[in-house]
Amino acid sequence: MLISTAAAAERSVYFYGVHEVTEAHWLEHLTLWRSEGIGRVIVSLEAGPMFLLEDRHETQKLADLFSLACARGIRIEGLILQDPSWALRPNDARLRLRAVSEFALRHPGTIDAVQIDVEVYAEPEIFGQGEGWSRFALMVAALRAELTSRPGVLQLEAAMPWWFGYRVSENESRTISNSLDGVVLMVYGDRGGKPVAAEIESFQRKVLPAVLGLAGRGPAIKVGVASYEHASASATAQFSRQL
Repeated sequence: MLISTAAAAERSVYFYGVHEVTEAHWLEHLTLWRSEGIGRVIVSLEAGPMFLLEDRHETQKLADLFSLACARGIRIEGLILQDPSWALRPNDARLRLRAVSEFALRHPGTIDAVQIDVEVYAEPEIFGQGEGWSRFALMVAALRAELTSRPGVLQLEAAMPWWFGYRVSENESRTISNSLDGVVLMVYGDRGGKPVAAEIESFQRKVLPAVLGLAGRGPAIKVGVASYEHASASATAQFSRQL
């Protein structure tokens, strides 16, 4: 699945299934992305329960593929922690981030950021009442502590629902803001559901106030939009440009 991410100076896509891609197919993707003005690819480093960096063969394959991307001017960001339960295991989350940092050190120039996707609001039943966001805040603080021991190696971003600023407490917001370098606001819903803001007018009316409320708090803000909420790839691209 590809999801566009629009930012002021950069367009990105998510890429899943890298463990199944061949070098030839990857090169085809790179050519297409360059033609579409994509400057960053956010690659999932997980495949279900499998963490690709725990496999030596997969690790070398990732280094080779990422080097090909960087040679063509496309930056790579790793996507990890794609389950709400990670918020209950901050030490394990920290170890997974450490593995990405060590990969970046062993293969300089191949990856410059990590994004997490811990959607604590999606499964509230696994947390105590109202504890999801507090657990999230504690986890990202642990991740920041891990990166502090390796300054300058990786940026830390989190995919967050566009409305999260309305739901977190001031203390939670402060911890999250101090821990992250960037936030990708997910301005889309589930596939097949009602679009969140598929037209620029609805985005300005519903989402923009939430974005402006987060501005200036610390992390850089990007806006993520889903291609499946638009009629065509060209419609998605046009919407991204309007942002």
